[in-house]
Amino acid sequence: MDVENDNSYTAKTNLLIFNYATDEKDQVFAHQIEVVRQLSIKFRKVYVITASRGFGSLPSNVTCIESKWVQGKHFSNSTRLIKNFLGVVLRDKNIVVFSHMTEVQSALVSPLTKFLRMKHIVWYAHASRSLAMNLNKFMLNSIVTSTVGSCPYTGNKVKILGQAIDEKRFKFTIHKIGSPYNFVHIGRTDPSKDINKLMRFVEDVNSMGYESTFTIVGRPSNPKFNFYIEDLYNLRKGFKEPLRVVFREPMERNSVPDFLESFSIFIHAFIGSLDKTLVEATLCGIPVLSINHEYRSIFGCWSNTANSSLEDEFLALIGLSPEELALELKRRRKIAEEQHSLSGWIEKILTILTN
Repeated sequence: MDVENDNSYTAKTNLLIFNYATDEKDQVFAHQIEVVRQLSIKFRKVYVITASRGFGSLPSNVTCIESKWVQGKHFSNSTRLIKNFLGVVLRDKNIVVFSHMTEVQSALVSPLTKFLRMKHIVWYAHASRSLAMNLNKFMLNSIVTSTVGSCPYTGNKVKILGQAIDEKRFKFTIHKIGSPYNFVHIGRTDPSKDINKLMRFVEDVNSMGYESTFTIVGRPSNPKFNFYIEDLYNLRKGFKEPLRVVFREPMERNSVPDFLESFSIFIHAFIGSLDKTLVEATLCGIPVLSINHEYRSIFGCWSNTANSSLEDEFLALIGLSPEELALELKRRRKIAEEQHSLSGWIEKILTILTN
């Protein structure tokens, strides 16, 4: 089924988007196709140069070009991307460029966008610096990011937008907390996610006498991290007491809200930028236990202690009365709606793109 716009175009320029996947079934980048759809409402013509084109319909005013970006193929990737870029801008110079999570692709074309005096904006939400961004930042008009701590760069070019989550898809329910505690983590199973720390935490909870299960949803973002899954399997085998850990393959993003309904607590140990899954769990009304500084700075801690451990957070959480828990979950949902909604994100990025 095609997606149709209402022809209420307000932008004076056309739009070129670089992204990794225009595919609503992608494990990591499924949200990028929705961003394309939402932005296309305001631009008469939208071009998308994507590394991968998969499932999902696009509006009739969107032209999608698959660059077939392949990990490790630096020369062929670069030449194909620049060829695709030139193919667009040589026939349509009235363009503003938005690089959505694609700082490497952005760095390849930014000398050209600078020379052609095209506005060029990059979404960058990583706590660490990258070589591409270090080289690229001087040629960009703006760097947009989710939170203050999700971007290592500062200055007038940096704009804070929040995360882009369609809150209407996440039904809010006050989840009852009690034994057995069904913990869940959704996301990439990369070493940086410290899932081994989460498994040890669940083992500690069990050893304290609280019956628990742990479901891990996801796969490594890169084959070079496949060893980490084996490490997690071996870790489970090494526990003294049986630990019920279930490993599941990634699911479509549209399935996440319903899937989360069967769990009581979302756990998370990544130190870095604000992960979308934390906000999604919060929108569902699931208590989040995380040591992520960005999440804590926005939503708070259960123990009201800045550097508390996951164990401290868990004990503080289960010590709340049902009324106290409900009030806190509602407060966090409101923050998520106000600061991380898709509609708010689109409004902010449109202002930057069109002004």
